[in-house]
Amino acid sequence: MKKILAAFLTILFLTLQIPLAQADTLDDIQYFIDTYYYGDVPKDLYTLTSVDEIIHTLDIYSRYLPANEYQSHLAAVATNKPTAKIASITIAPQTKQAVTSSMLPHNIGYLKIAQFTADLDQKVHDHWLALQQAGATELIIDLRYNGGGYVESAEQLLGYFPGVTDAYQLTTRTGTRMIQPVTTNVKFPQQTYVLVNRYSASASELVAVALQDQQAATIIGETTRGKGTIQSILPLEDGGALKLTIGEFAGPKGTKVHKKGITPTIQTEPNKEFITIYTQLIQMKKQSSL
Repeated sequence: MKKILAAFLTILFLTLQIPLAQADTLDDIQYFIDTYYYGDVPKDLYTLTSVDEIIHTLDIYSRYLPANEYQSHLAAVATNKPTAKIASITIAPQTKQAVTSSMLPHNIGYLKIAQFTADLDQKVHDHWLALQQAGATELIIDLRYNGGGYVESAEQLLGYFPGVTDAYQLTTRTGTRMIQPVTTNVKFPQQTYVLVNRYSASASELVAVALQDQQAATIIGETTRGKGTIQSILPLEDGGALKLTIGEFAGPKGTKVHKKGITPTIQTEPNKEFITIYTQLIQMKKQSSL
């Protein structure tokens, strides 16, 4: 009888503890949404009984990260230089080469940024110095197919453009404020050209709209995707995390990005972005040498 009673108590204990752990996570998620979510807070938020039910009521960019996925995310960040804030526009997939570069004829440098990683600033710094040493006097920056990454990295990249004084306007539940670029003594050429396409999103669009609003670079390509919201990663009791939309960004002059995208200064057909601006640059160089 004692063995039966002990087994019953063990089962009862486990049965009671599992819902309590789940409740802590649900409480956290409900609190974060009620406090920080930039969007329509579900009216039945506190009556929903599962994580999936709650996430289903949010925008498509907010989601729950299980413990293993969140730990993988932290490990990926730890391999780069961590930034002060954990806010991100998207959780960008990690690739071997986030930044590559090459020298083109006629002293034109080419810098490809595949994603906005946590260590982007140092990579861009090193690549641009190498291009300068190789003789680059003009620069093409390629943000095509770049789906985003860390917002801090976008702020750092904007600091390289001499014509940028403001980074973007950020609107959250508490209001709208202007965010400044991260200053650096190393600068890109006054005339820099930025390639975008329909797959350029998030941090790529944040950079493009800042440059366009301040006429700090020429944007070439297709209208971008139109993802103008910012997400933050919020740790939870169960070891997972909530990726939650906490704000929306716009250009320094208030140019809206979300659901609209950015129309380039020079519009091109798909896959014609690079050849269009490169041809124009060569023609301009030939004319100036006459």
